[in-house]
Amino acid sequence: LADRVMSGAAYVGMADALAGLSGRTIVFYGDSQTDNRHWSSPAHYPRIIEEVFRRINPSIKIFNAGVGGDDSGEGLERIESDVLSHKPDMCFVLFGGNDCAHWGSDHSSVSPEQYRMNIEEIVTRLKAADCRPVLISYPTIPAPSPQFGQKSATVLARMNEQQAVVRDSHHTGWIELAAPFAAHDSRRMFAVDLIHYSPEAHVLLAETILRYLAD
Repeated sequence: LADRVMSGAAYVGMADALAGLSGRTIVFYGDSQTDNRHWSSPAHYPRIIEEVFRRINPSIKIFNAGVGGDDSGEGLERIESDVLSHKPDMCFVLFGGNDCAHWGSDHSSVSPEQYRMNIEEIVTRLKAADCRPVLISYPTIPAPSPQFGQKSATVLARMNEQQAVVRDSHHTGWIELAAPFAAHDSRRMFAVDLIHYSPEAHVLLAETILRYLAD
């Protein structure tokens, strides 16, 4: 998948900027879309990005702090051990899918408002450690999803709105996924479970983050 990224037209215009980045440590922090252990793709976007920098700029250190099944509150509980312990300069944060699935269920009682408070605490802790947080909005999951149900689009939209509040009040970095995903057939962006990102989606997400870094 790194070969696909590096042979794509989008990569050509940012290759020099990425190769010239000064050394830094980047952490990717999220759920199963991030953790690189799910069957939906042979490599997830942090692994693709790691391989790109291994080839062109080894001074960029990548750590994956994704854990499948985590909502934002569960992620917050491990921020010290899984994120801050690496002393990151930047941290890309992608939580939301499990918050949506857990909202009102027996597993958890996450609401969009609780999600905002969790993300705000994550951002506060990162900034206190001199780490730049970059929030990533969660794209709409196709309906009907067997896990997320018919209301997922509405709940995720509210969660993304709450995340944008944190972005604006804390002046974080921001990557909007809804528009890039919407430009592609959703059946190709998600695996057969209609929950997890497909290899094509991980390539798109890797390209989007690399563009952010190049800019």
